[in-house]
Amino acid sequence: MAVAVMLSITIYAMHAGNFVLLDSTPVLYTNAEILISGAHFDEWRTAALSIKTGPLGRTLSLLTFTAENVIRGGFNAAWMKITNAVIHVLTGGAIWLFLVKVLSHSPLLRLSREQVSTLACLATALWLLHPLHASTVLYTVQRMTQLAALFTMLGLWHTFRLRVEWLERAPGPEDYSRLALLGLIWTLLAAYSKENGLLLPFFFAVTELALFRFRIAGGESVLMRWGVLGSLGVLLAGLVVFPLLRPDVIAEWYSVRDFT
Repeated sequence: MAVAVMLSITIYAMHAGNFVLLDSTPVLYTNAEILISGAHFDEWRTAALSIKTGPLGRTLSLLTFTAENVIRGGFNAAWMKITNAVIHVLTGGAIWLFLVKVLSHSPLLRLSREQVSTLACLATALWLLHPLHASTVLYTVQRMTQLAALFTMLGLWHTFRLRVEWLERAPGPEDYSRLALLGLIWTLLAAYSKENGLLLPFFFAVTELALFRFRIAGGESVLMRWGVLGSLGVLLAGLVVFPLLRPDVIAEWYSVRDFT
């Protein structure tokens, strides 16, 4: 894990050139509302709401860019990419925490401690060093995607810390409420970084289905079963129905691109 983290930081730092591409320019360098002194609260509010990308505005991501501008007295693309590399490593740490938690306690897998450690480390190292992420870490504005992923993974780890307790004891209404509240908080943090974060509840459902299979207190929970299958059904139905009902909306997403 240490080698993977060091390699990841080193590789991205070596390629963090002091330049930006495409969407990074209008979002950061020519966005007057984000170039603030930071002395007044209203400046931060205006900066957080300064772009209209996506229905939620991605305010948390914009606040991190604003803070970086204030701290350094201006934008430096190379340092912003290094910050992205740090976020990438933190997300890898969250992935490792999540994998250790779910692999250790999955009633279906029954893995040894050594197997859990090996699988979690290998999967995390593969994720950290996969070249697929170069276009996310080194494309400055994609910090939005990174933060959504970070909060998503922290949300999965945090909610499954509570979930594994239910393998030994039956949860009460307050336990379900706590789980729902935790899920909502992490989903909002992820979604206000970028709308990808809205998928967190569905990732929870997929993990529950694949690794826990609705097991609670030695038995199978009908409530958990219908909750998980129902949420996945809503997602799948939406993916099928929306393009059929509103194909014009999908076409509009590509109206500013040079490809269809």
